[in-house]
Amino acid sequence: MSQTTSWCHTDTALATKPAVIQPDSINFSKDFSKRETKADSAVLVNTTSPLDRQETVKFSWSKIGNVYSNTGIDQSAYSPNKTGVSALMQLNTILSVTDSVTGKRTDLPISAHVVLKVPNHEEITPTVLESVATRLVALMYEESGTDAGTRLNSLVRGACLPKALA
Repeated sequence: MSQTTSWCHTDTALATKPAVIQPDSINFSKDFSKRETKADSAVLVNTTSPLDRQETVKFSWSKIGNVYSNTGIDQSAYSPNKTGVSALMQLNTILSVTDSVTGKRTDLPISAHVVLKVPNHEEITPTVLESVATRLVALMYEESGTDAGTRLNSLVRGACLPKALA
């Protein structure tokens, strides 16, 4: 049996493409230690961070009973298998700001996470997962924007709509 996959969207090309976000090179084997591990989760601590300002990362996984819940997809298009999984990646880090005159330090906690919820289906391949991840990253950019900082700066100020739709 042959199957064809297709995304349910068609993007209109833009004149300017965003710059590619280059992931940090995280050296898990050298810079992190296990803080907590369970069958479905792991918390790591960055051993290069100070004891009073530890950076942590968390990975977790869970089963989903019905991936179709609250999706609005017509039941006639459901897969026979409605189960799926959820995978979480979370970063908890601290930005320290030190006044050069007074020496006073202010610590700013920052947390971010991504959750992937996917059905248990043979078509969910590494390529599909990467496509979803890169589309998610695209949400961090303004239309025709070249840096993620501008859109993220608007979002943390409560401006949820992209400028092109405001």
